[in-house]
Amino acid sequence: MVELYDLLIEISDAADKLLKEQSPPQKEKEALLLFAIGKTEKTSKAISFLCQRGFGQDAAMLSRSLFELALTVDYIMSDKSGYLVKRFFAYDWIQRKEMYDYLKNYDNQYKNIKKEAEIAQKKYKYNKYRGWSKISISRMAEKCGWGNMYKTIYKILCAFTHANTRSFNDYLKMDEANNFLVDSGPNTSLIDETLVLSAYSYLQVLYYFDSYFNKDYKSYLKKIEEKIIEICSIKGLN
Repeated sequence: MVELYDLLIEISDAADKLLKEQSPPQKEKEALLLFAIGKTEKTSKAISFLCQRGFGQDAAMLSRSLFELALTVDYIMSDKSGYLVKRFFAYDWIQRKEMYDYLKNYDNQYKNIKKEAEIAQKKYKYNKYRGWSKISISRMAEKCGWGNMYKTIYKILCAFTHANTRSFNDYLKMDEANNFLVDSGPNTSLIDETLVLSAYSYLQVLYYFDSYFNKDYKSYLKKIEEKIIEICSIKGLN
């Protein structure tokens, strides 16, 4: 298990090197990648903190969010036309309008937000059940070649994010003396799966960052990926 924590540290160090002397974002894809690295770095540290203390189930929820972020980056960056990144950022107007509608705070600022939201909605035809994207997470995973990861580790971790009977056995147990207990203390459950998914997700973000900004770190990142694959093979997490 120690090697998984070391891997996250190694990936974090790689991110520091990639960000060295980085300029502020000038384009939408640059902003997306810088945001993704910042969020992934902070969340991966929180995941390590929780896992080291035996709270893998709770860390799993954060790992799931990293998977979705990395997948979103992959989906958007793979689109060479720039349509998806514009659609992604334009959706902010829809969210801001919804917030104002809920608060019923119709001031002058709202008028501009409403106008921009209407422009964005007319151009991109958002579906409120899909958020900024036209497709589901599962479909996005298939399109980006993440299908196996989605159907295995990601699906397992989803059970701990929502109220789901699949996660009951992690909390309701019989002890060695056959006494019933509600297990809310630290344990080793889901720690390996959570750390693997976190490392994989973080690495995918760095691959795109390296490629977009021509940092020439691909071979270095590839060595880290090989370590992840080797650990997965040893632990049966393929």
